Amino acid sequence: MRDLQNSMEDFTIAHDGIVQLIGTRTNFSDERLSTLIYQSLFVFALLLLVAANLIPWRFLALVSGWTLVGSSHPKIRQLIANLDKKPLKDAYLVVKARLVRWMDEDIALDESPQKREVEIFELEQQLTKGIWGSHLYSVAPYDLQSAARIAGNIPKGAARFEDVQPPKGWQWNAKLWRLDLQSQQWVEERMITSVDVEADGGRWVYDIGAQSPAQAALNAIVDGSILQNHDVLWRRRRWTRTVRRKVMSELEQKSRSDSKT
Repeated sequence: MRDLQNSMEDFTIAHDGIVQLIGTRTNFSDERLSTLIYQSLFVFALLLLVAANLIPWRFLALVSGWTLVGSSHPKIRQLIANLDKKPLKDAYLVVKARLVRWMDEDIALDESPQKREVEIFELEQQLTKGIWGSHLYSVAPYDLQSAARIAGNIPKGAARFEDVQPPKGWQWNAKLWRLDLQSQQWVEERMITSVDVEADGGRWVYDIGAQSPAQAALNAIVDGSILQNHDVLWRRRRWTRTVRRKVMSELEQKSRSDSKT
């Protein structure tokens, strides 16, 4: 019974040592290290599928067994203790440094940030026939069917491109805004009616009754028609720009997690 208890104690110590050695490295508490280990084991398993039948397993088992037994001899143990361990230590540090560099550079744990396209509408108010001004940048096209237009509210937005901010939690990905040259497409997608779509030039979309500079010049030459100012008329065009979701730092993630709990 005493020998059995001693054996169980040795087994417990060995078990705890193995768990401490392997468990902490494979439980993804250190994600990069665990990923490296599992990738290496996967590649090793693939190699064994091809080369397992070429390896002399019995000879390796025989040599390993005799090496383990021989290393327990007092003289061999003394010889091993007197060996210069500096070359081995230097080689270990070199291999460790390369593995760390590989983990940092080649093992990507974070997904690429999400990217989206945002839009803004440049609005201009018609002052007189063929003359436009009081422009702003709004999130809506402010067409005749829009709720704000029907309610009689004036459009809201930024006075300059530089004042337009990305959505909360996002940041600009592209440096510049891009003019949408497919005006007819976004007009049809929103089922906007009572507008004239400019096929070229600035790609403006005019309220019915508003006149582009070319139309105003033509009408003035032909019949000198005068704009009926029964309503303030607008024109708009669409600009787009890409944004990407902000990547939170570990400190920000922890702060958000703590606030939720």
